[in-house]
Amino acid sequence: MGAARHNEQAEIGAGAIRALLVDLPQDLAASLPGLGRLSTVSIGSETFDLRALAQVMPDVVITPLIGPGIDILDLARRLAAFGYGGALRAVTGPIPCPAEVTAEVRGACVGIDFDLLVVAEPARI
Repeated sequence: MGAARHNEQAEIGAGAIRALLVDLPQDLAASLPGLGRLSTVSIGSETFDLRALAQVMPDVVITPLIGPGIDILDLARRLAAFGYGGALRAVTGPIPCPAEVTAEVRGACVGIDFDLLVVAEPARI
């Protein structure tokens, strides 16, 4: 993913949710269920750190359930260590036991609002 990419069009006007996409293509955000209007910044997991989190100040962090550079538990633990208490959403295709996955992440990172965003087809990464 490299350098952060910002979608300024989505930011115009009030009411946009600030979203930090980690290891996800920026154009995917518009097709995600249940999020409404997003202002997005997209970064790779290799550049995700406390500074990036502080610069974006996201309402939600969105990442693949299992990504090319980091899995959801690793990212959730990093967010918790940084003191992030916002929403974390993991994009996934249909999986056999979504409630078990959700419970595992929530149990490992109390204080983070975690849930899955299940899409019909796996996300393009």
